[in-house]
Amino acid sequence: MKPSKKRTTKHWPIDLDVVPVTGGFALVLNDQPLVTDKGKPLQHSSERLLTHIIHELDGQGSFKVSDGQIISPKFFGALSLLCIQINWIDARKDCLSVDFSQLLLADRCLHPVAGPEQVEQYARWGPIQTWLGGHIDVLRNHAFQQAHGETEDTDAIAAATKQLSRLEKMYHAFKPEQRVVAMNLHAIHENAVLFPLALAAGKCDATEYALGMMASLGILSGVFGDVTNKAHVHTFKGLRDDAFIALEYLRCVNDTQ
Repeated sequence: MKPSKKRTTKHWPIDLDVVPVTGGFALVLNDQPLVTDKGKPLQHSSERLLTHIIHELDGQGSFKVSDGQIISPKFFGALSLLCIQINWIDARKDCLSVDFSQLLLADRCLHPVAGPEQVEQYARWGPIQTWLGGHIDVLRNHAFQQAHGETEDTDAIAAATKQLSRLEKMYHAFKPEQRVVAMNLHAIHENAVLFPLALAAGKCDATEYALGMMASLGILSGVFGDVTNKAHVHTFKGLRDDAFIALEYLRCVNDTQ
């Protein structure tokens, strides 16, 4: 006997509401609780965050639901961030919680290009330099040695290990909302770590984030020869929009605390 197909229904944001539940608020559709793709209730302590999700969906027009889960449209926004937070971040099962140091050492901010373009990269990595000071050089040297299999002296290893541990502790001390922002930007922006951390920690703004990431990715017209101005502008807009969305998520929670 074939399993029955899941029933998919079409709805509009006016059918959504935020209701009080134990420990916070829940997002409901026609009085029925909504869930993540893992079947966990869509709940949060911030009523404003859930209302913000409704507003974002309102901007998309209609949406589709199957088995209590909003399955479309798919877009980067507060709904996707909240689902990841509930499914992975709250349980600390995300990749940065599990393998922070190795992922950080692969960050392109620690591996500047060898040519003259490096000057332009450093210029746009200013927020990271301001935040970490001389510690960024310690991490860069360690990352280089690790990548090339070279032997480091004991003091250099100890200094790098201390900085890796400091940043990892900072990530673990983040609020869940900061962790989901950092982790999700890491996942969608070519495995970056430092700029997502900086944005979540308030060490850079959306524009600085976008420019820093473009330098890391080598997408700068007039700097990297094969990059057109059109690609430069398109990439900047996409990265800055993602950063704005992440900051909105944090603002919805912080403004209620």
